Amino acid sequence: MLGKIREIYWLQSGRKTVGRIIRKCTLCRRFKRKPLKYEEAPLPLATVETKFAFKTTEVDLLGPIILKRNKKVSIVLYTLAVYRGVYLDHVDTLTTEEFLDSLEKFTCLIGRPAIYLATTALTWYQPKKL
Repeated sequence: MLGKIREIYWLQSGRKTVGRIIRKCTLCRRFKRKPLKYEEAPLPLATVETKFAFKTTEVDLLGPIILKRNKKVSIVLYTLAVYRGVYLDHVDTLTTEEFLDSLEKFTCLIGRPAIYLATTALTWYQPKKL
């Protein structure tokens, strides 16, 4: 840049002037920056190991969702921890019995997972016998 300017003009302390202008330029500063380096969080081994589909299952609750005729339901979301797969089941209320019925439907259809991971585990404190 300084070479092109010096073809036409001679600047006193040109290097300093050009450097100051480049330091103030926001576009130049954006493209000159080094990429941000960060350390990735370690993933649990159960979610990384390759196993058969629903061996490690994450369970979560969604809702309440209002359907037609103002009926409220909640959804139990069963997610594959290793692969991308989802199983949805609806429950009328957030009681332990309703959740255990949903869990029984899931295990009858898919099979019993070895590991359950729950993000919001407040609903699962009562049923100790899974």
